[in-house]
Amino acid sequence: MNRHQSRSNWSPALLSLLLLATAVPCAADPGSQAKASAQAAGDQAWVQSIKLIESGEFDEAAQRLDDLKKLGPDGGRVAEWLATAVEMERDRAKLTSDDRQKYIAWVQEQREKGNIDNALAAAVRAFDNCTDQDEFRANEWLLELQSDALAKAAQLREKEEWLDAHGIYYQLSEIFTRSKSLKKLRRQCLSHARLELSYKPDAKWEDYLHGIEGRMVEEAMWKIDKYYVTDADFRSMTEAALEQLITLVSTPALQEVFPSLKNEFDRNDFTHRTERLIRRVHDASTFGQKNANAKFNRSMDINRQTIQLPDELIISEFMNAAMHTLDEFSSVIWPIEYKEFDKHTRGDFIGVGISISRPEGRITVVTPLEDSPAYAAGIMADDVIIKVDGESTEKMSLTDAVKAITGPVNTSVTLTIQRPDVEDELDFELKRAKVTLQSVKGLARNQDDPQQWDFMLDEDMGIGYIRVGSFQGNTVAQLYQTITDLLDNHNLEGLILDLRFNPGGLLTSAVRMSELFLTQGDRIVSTKGERAANAWEIDAQHDGPFQDLPLVVLINGQSASASEIVSGALRDHHRATIIGERTFGKFSVQNLMQLAGTDAHLKLTTAAYFLPSGKSLHRTPDAATWGVDPDIEVAVVPKELYQIAMLRRASDVLGPRGAKPANKIDDDQSTTAKETPAENDEPAAADKIDDQGDSKPADESEDPDAADAEKEKEVERLPEDPNDRPEIDPQLETALFVLRVKLLEVTSPQMAYQVTSKFDAEMK
Repeated sequence: MNRHQSRSNWSPALLSLLLLATAVPCAADPGSQAKASAQAAGDQAWVQSIKLIESGEFDEAAQRLDDLKKLGPDGGRVAEWLATAVEMERDRAKLTSDDRQKYIAWVQEQREKGNIDNALAAAVRAFDNCTDQDEFRANEWLLELQSDALAKAAQLREKEEWLDAHGIYYQLSEIFTRSKSLKKLRRQCLSHARLELSYKPDAKWEDYLHGIEGRMVEEAMWKIDKYYVTDADFRSMTEAALEQLITLVSTPALQEVFPSLKNEFDRNDFTHRTERLIRRVHDASTFGQKNANAKFNRSMDINRQTIQLPDELIISEFMNAAMHTLDEFSSVIWPIEYKEFDKHTRGDFIGVGISISRPEGRITVVTPLEDSPAYAAGIMADDVIIKVDGESTEKMSLTDAVKAITGPVNTSVTLTIQRPDVEDELDFELKRAKVTLQSVKGLARNQDDPQQWDFMLDEDMGIGYIRVGSFQGNTVAQLYQTITDLLDNHNLEGLILDLRFNPGGLLTSAVRMSELFLTQGDRIVSTKGERAANAWEIDAQHDGPFQDLPLVVLINGQSASASEIVSGALRDHHRATIIGERTFGKFSVQNLMQLAGTDAHLKLTTAAYFLPSGKSLHRTPDAATWGVDPDIEVAVVPKELYQIAMLRRASDVLGPRGAKPANKIDDDQSTTAKETPAENDEPAAADKIDDQGDSKPADESEDPDAADAEKEKEVERLPEDPNDRPEIDPQLETALFVLRVKLLEVTSPQMAYQVTSKFDAEMK
């Protein structure tokens, strides 16, 4: 039993009543009566203030500041913390309001100039800084802007400018979040753009298609019919798949890669025959798994008789489109993808130990990883990798760079580095080794050993901070060891567990993590599906070693899946105070199933998760509510989210680095901060990919008109919008404040009340 298991569970109110019961003086002692009355008033002020703070009612609690200041040293500390918290919130609200008004003014200015794209971008910024979203959507000027934007997007589609059209639909869907038509238009544009990008002459698309076989489709359809969470709509799946094949052959850019598509007669023949096939699917009285397989085989025959594209290409496009109609988390993982997928869940891999990104088309080191060959050799953050084993990385994608860098254990790879402020190129010969990813991190690096983390946030009060980036196979062991060390060596009294930006991972890790803090028999999660075999329940199997450790959990909109299971279970059992923003809303269960004895796998949604409260909070397209709501909401706007991301990234950097990232937000940074997690501790293709800057193709056009148009766009950009937010994490600051107060409440301090009665004055 640790010291937290022996804590008293008595509330401060109950303790106050006991104190009063033992300290009530005789009726004949007016001085004692005055003191008792003052103490009762003080107890009441303390309890009410603490209750308001722990429910997030900081403004109302602040109305009792004078009462708190009278409650001795501890009351004074709470009053000081509260005043700071209220001031921070007021400053944040003022900055947000100022930004919102500025962006609305920009909308009008840009509309008057006819710059629909800029006006829409400014409207999105205003929306992101508004307090009442429904009221904002009802603005007449916004509805007029929406109409203008849709018209421009339609023009871009006619000119096959897919990414630009998608950009308009994406920004509109950021405001009109429930519009199904916008989502459909986005998918159509992305499909065309993806095809053009994926099947360029230099895209090495053959590697992606390697190992794909037709028998994988038939087995996948059978498994979907047997195991999917609901009855699969094979009609819709097949229609979407066949429509994607028509999109494939009607994308002009692909003719350079697949010359058979230049034959207009064969191309039209394929299209017309596939369209007839779609009509048969639509008109069939019944349509099931066997029918879907039959139509797939028929599409393969049509291809062989007409345009003769590679079988693997038809299979891939057919199945990817079919799976998309099920849900966003079900997919086929093709052989080339599976090794990477496996790394995402193990928590270790073979490599040299670097995290890389591709800003401005340059393969750049974000940071070397702990205990890795790269760190030992002296690789630094901001190093630009210009060659891998002598081959230039100038035209390499992130995936290609990762493939080149990784390889079998104990083999060598030479990275040629261009380092800021160093004139000569640097060659590093690195021996590949097993690298263990750290999914458990602190707030800052240990000053004595940068490869270790400092997990104490407030040494005086014994408050620790642990950030969990993903749920890997080794995550809970790392977390348990870290908390144990803090209890044994650092006087840990309370913990902030940060699950923000955590995309999830292994269910087993989520269950084991929850068990650390719950008591035996507490429900953690259950699942239900239309198939009885998919229903099961998981309870804590033993008393958690940290079941009495005061706990605050941080969440946000990028907390998903396993992180929602943990935060939801701790919230439902009132085991922790949850602070931040509503989580992503992924409450569906995916199973991984091997296909046809190959490396291809089917990732299939087979059931829905349910929290101990009995609620499943999955975010469906029509959902009005989803995810785990915090006990105390601390919403942040994109500028603040960006600052939080930069603070976290700065702490992740191991060793020295080059130039510090600019403290500003431009259009791309703002979108990235909102749409994707600012931090993802899961490894990507080889070591670790931070995929910012590689989400859309670079403009490599040498056409003079295109270059002039690009210059014109630069002139028409929105005004400079420096990030004037302070470099603080308001969600973490709030968590620290609340946990400090909770710890004072738990210890039930004896307060020296200031009594101003005549009796006390005479006794002085």
